Amino acid sequence: MRKIFAVIALMVMLPVSSVMCAEQDPDLAKEVEIGRKAIARIEEEWPITADPAVTSKLEVIASRLEPYMSRRIKWEIRLVKTEALNAFCLPGGFIFFTTGIVDALKTDSELAAVMAHEMIHADRKHSLRMAAESQKVTLGALAVMLLSGGSAAPIVLAQVAQAAITSGYTMELEAEADRLGLEALIQSGYSPT
Repeated sequence: MRKIFAVIALMVMLPVSSVMCAEQDPDLAKEVEIGRKAIARIEEEWPITADPAVTSKLEVIASRLEPYMSRRIKWEIRLVKTEALNAFCLPGGFIFFTTGIVDALKTDSELAAVMAHEMIHADRKHSLRMAAESQKVTLGALAVMLLSGGSAAPIVLAQVAQAAITSGYTMELEAEADRLGLEALIQSGYSPT
């Protein structure tokens, strides 16, 4: 009886997030759907470039950082052809780097610092939290989602994600991404300098 109790207690105490993926986490599956909707809009606006060497380098960096995230997200990297110095992450783990920022950053550690920061935004659901905090989800939108049995949710939530992305994050969420991103950077062996 003690052994059974010990096994049950151990199972309850194990961190569920370390084994979660989109199939096991309905929230993550919704986030991926939101991200995919937003990608379509982004790719209409900005030219995506195919540079296998750069994309591969960014994917290797993401794979080194991934074990230090709290959720199991399948990260996807995209490269936007523009001189602007920017990187951003959509819900569901879709990370965009501009060619401008990739060219400006000289070391893998510098790229990893930006990558870790962006990964934390998705890992901690920052864009969804921003949307909720700014009350972008109106009562009407919630009613549509409920009345449609959830079928309209991806459309409404894609609009929410787009609004959250363009609005920017609060200083609190940026500070959290900086702090947790730095921890992941150090734990993965990249230089914090």
